[in-house]
Amino acid sequence: MHRPLQHACFAAFAMLIIFPVVISDTNHETIIDAVPLSDRVIRLTVSGADGTARAFPADYSLSETTGGNGPINDFVIPAQTGRQSFLKGFEGGDNILFGNPDAPVRESYIFLKFERPMESGKTYTLTVNNPANSRGIYFRVDFDEKMLVNGSVKANHVGFLPDSPKIAYIGNYLGDAGPMEIKSPLECEIRNSGSGAIELTVPARFRAEDEKMSGETVYDCDFSEFETIGSYYVLVKGIGRTHNFNISPDVYNDVSRKSLRLYYYQRDNLDLLPQYAGIWHREGGHTETDRHARIHESHIDSPLYGGEKPGGTIDVTGGWFDAGDYGKYVITSAPALFPMFSAYELYPEKFTDDLNIPESGNGAPDLLDETKWETDWLSKMQAPDGGVYDRVVTQYYANSMPGLDMQERDIAPKNTHVTALFAAELAAASRVYKSNDAFEKAYPGYADSLLLQSEKACP
Repeated sequence: MHRPLQHACFAAFAMLIIFPVVISDTNHETIIDAVPLSDRVIRLTVSGADGTARAFPADYSLSETTGGNGPINDFVIPAQTGRQSFLKGFEGGDNILFGNPDAPVRESYIFLKFERPMESGKTYTLTVNNPANSRGIYFRVDFDEKMLVNGSVKANHVGFLPDSPKIAYIGNYLGDAGPMEIKSPLECEIRNSGSGAIELTVPARFRAEDEKMSGETVYDCDFSEFETIGSYYVLVKGIGRTHNFNISPDVYNDVSRKSLRLYYYQRDNLDLLPQYAGIWHREGGHTETDRHARIHESHIDSPLYGGEKPGGTIDVTGGWFDAGDYGKYVITSAPALFPMFSAYELYPEKFTDDLNIPESGNGAPDLLDETKWETDWLSKMQAPDGGVYDRVVTQYYANSMPGLDMQERDIAPKNTHVTALFAAELAAASRVYKSNDAFEKAYPGYADSLLLQSEKACP
């Protein structure tokens, strides 16, 4: 048995654990799993470069299984098939098929649409016709909505506050076969995740033909009236169910804490110590290169050129990495900072001083301490004439941890867009920081200095 087949079998075993599907084929390396998306649709996951090649209805048949291992004679073929392909990742260092670790790994879906619905609680045999094997290839498919978390019924995985709106959505996309057909009327059953008992039943309503975004025909179920604290899921007969979710007054506490702590892990020029970063501790980077970041030669061609000398240096330490790369952009700091400032202004009592970042315990809310790491950097991106430099970048994306990235850092020219954003960001920061006495005490005069810089950017 060669390596690709080994991994296909392992993937099939993994799907056996997760989905109510048993893969009995050990002779075919392409089809990984078969998952019902409703009582009329089965999705096949296919590996390989030509994963959608076998997408003809005559290639498949579905039959109800008797007590034995094989299919009964009464079978149906799909009325229609659909196809969808996507990039799953890259080969990396293991299991290289094409001799190139950067080679893309593609995965595909084949969707089989049947006129006759499967019945809940019954077992079916999906036969894939194989020209090299007259017996075909068999997949066992167990259709049971209570076990079927298939993406066709969706709700917030984290959960809901007791008195908040609560919506579940029904729909799926079948590639070039279009949206999955929804047979109405439908009902959504809100079930206790422990006992399976039905707590509430609400009707599904047509929401939209969402052609541009999800590609789905969307129905929704509004169960906002249900406020009982506990763990639940939503089940739609003939289609499937959601993941378990919680209804609780503190349901968002953990996710909001982790979301805020994300910014600490994005800090540049700082060693992330184990007592704060845990297993993700790392060495800081770019301290010297950011302290002496270079004015790029393109400044001369900028309409806002103010006499900056190409090759001259500026200290631009601080701030957050933009994403997986180590650039720092004024333009993307705005959509990070403004929601944080708005959240604090709306609910200041929700933000505490215990996120376990280096500034924790100084009396000021840690959200404000964390945003200060970014506004400190922003304040260094303003030129003497009030204009604002666009970004700090390297010539090439780094392929190492920050502490090993030794490339020179360049400062991109000023432009009016980022200058206007800068003015708005620092004005908002000044207003928010000024509203908190503990922050003002910890950083006296800081809020006033940001307002002066904002006014200088947009006099």
